Amino acid sequence: MPNKWEEREKKMEETGKKMQRVGCMLTGLITLPIIGVLIGGPIGLVIGFIIGILMFIGALSQGKREKQETHSVKVETRIEGPTSRAIKINAHPAAKFTNLVAKDVAVAGISYRQNTALKLIEGSGRKIVLEKEPDNEYDKNAIKVLGKWVEGDKYKTEQVGYVPKEVAAEIAKKYPDNKLEGCLRVIFKPTKENSAGIRFDIYAASEDKHLA
Repeated sequence: MPNKWEEREKKMEETGKKMQRVGCMLTGLITLPIIGVLIGGPIGLVIGFIIGILMFIGALSQGKREKQETHSVKVETRIEGPTSRAIKINAHPAAKFTNLVAKDVAVAGISYRQNTALKLIEGSGRKIVLEKEPDNEYDKNAIKVLGKWVEGDKYKTEQVGYVPKEVAAEIAKKYPDNKLEGCLRVIFKPTKENSAGIRFDIYAASEDKHLA
């Protein structure tokens, strides 16, 4: 479970950021116009006021961006006990992906791509991307599961496996034309006895909602 001191430190950091934004806004709206008057008279007042407004808008926009980023963050919790190698991830789909298609799906074929799976598990900014593969010679309903993570200062994308065949067939029936999104739920770190594993939820976009 998350450490209480870490949570307290995070709250203090967020409070500090809010206070900095408020201070920036007050500086922009009050301090700069006053300094402008003292230095340049009426013209200085106008210039100071304009700069102050721009600083206020900038601080307000920064606050909104930070709030949006907070909502999109994947919260991770280590599962204690026999499954301590598992990390639960609370990821959410983008707004347009409103149809929950399948829940707690295991990546098929991941045992053949353990190196890539490990890179994804140990990487930062990790996510999965679902890509339909209609030209697959073995299964026309095949859906690739791509891992995406930050390596250095760039995102790297590699295949970690497939959506299980029976799940892909069901998706082909109900959501043949919809875009899909995968949301990480649990990742399993490899051990001497067990290979790496990934479980995720699948959502379909709402543009063809009548097909649901």
